Amino acid sequence: QVMPRDTLLDPQGQAVGQALTALGFAGIGDVRVGKAVTFQLDRPDEDAAKRDARAMCERLLANPVTEAFTVVVEGATYCGWRWSDFPGRIATPITYGRRAKPALPESREARGE
Repeated sequence: QVMPRDTLLDPQGQAVGQALTALGFAGIGDVRVGKAVTFQLDRPDEDAAKRDARAMCERLLANPVTEAFTVVVEGATYCGWRWSDFPGRIATPITYGRRAKPALPESREARGE
């Protein structure tokens, strides 16, 4: 997420806020308009994905003078499995990469969830 810095005027955000008020929406506060950039990264772990996404923002996706950014890594997978496939467990794999899939508990579908 790339947003105008809080200390800078956001004319687009002001216009959206005024339009929402004109449409009858009450209690509209400070509206800021930015952009969301989503992409898939093939990295060995979540830390590497965050590090590279931050570097992309710093070097290309955000203007450091006028914009601030937030990096969120979602849907991290290990060997094709989502971390949420390990319910109630702390998934701390020793190695990363394209190896055999780890043994998983019975699937949600098999449990009828």
